[in-house]
Amino acid sequence: MRSKSESKVDKRNFDVMSKNIQVLLEEFTAIPRNKIMQTQILAWHNRIYFDCIVLNENFIGSYRGEAIDEALENYHVNVNDQKLGVWPKNVRSDMRKFFTKLNCSLKVLDKSIPTHAFKAKQISDVVALAGFAHGEIIRIHPFAIGSPRIARLLANYIALRYGLPAFIRIEPEPNKTLYTIAAEKSIGQPPKFRPDHEPVISLFHSMLEHHLIAATKNEPNIS
Repeated sequence: MRSKSESKVDKRNFDVMSKNIQVLLEEFTAIPRNKIMQTQILAWHNRIYFDCIVLNENFIGSYRGEAIDEALENYHVNVNDQKLGVWPKNVRSDMRKFFTKLNCSLKVLDKSIPTHAFKAKQISDVVALAGFAHGEIIRIHPFAIGSPRIARLLANYIALRYGLPAFIRIEPEPNKTLYTIAAEKSIGQPPKFRPDHEPVISLFHSMLEHHLIAATKNEPNIS
């Protein structure tokens, strides 16, 4: 799921990004339950790559399709030698539609889960929304680098918002084979590329269960 440029960034900056991500996750526990804005996602992207060496600084904190840089404006996502993800010119409008749906869903969950998700139905609803949010970021692939990382960060934000642990490993990528297969389903298959987020939702349920079992045994989360 990663471009060649992103792989180079990962090798150079793994430790720095891991620390930056950990700080963000710690902050998420104190964020009040307000609407989540696109500006927050852009800021998270900036903070993940803070103090990292990147191939093009215009790739950080800006969507694909933005006219600030020719490479960014025309940046297509390539997976298995296919141009996937939405077209660069459509990224901003697709992200706007996604955030409208996301905030509507968060509003519903805020009412049904006033504090923490304890009941099985509540937990299932939170995981489903985390999977949907993750899948849509993967489908849109808003950034030239780091879209899967932002997708996992957003999914963890949703989990923490409702009292669940940050159960999705962000750095390095989770169980690569299962995660990649599920994430590719979110992109969809040619020719219409209709997304299917159910595989990643199912995988997230399994990851959460594994995380909770490991926590009771004081084992590291390696899912």
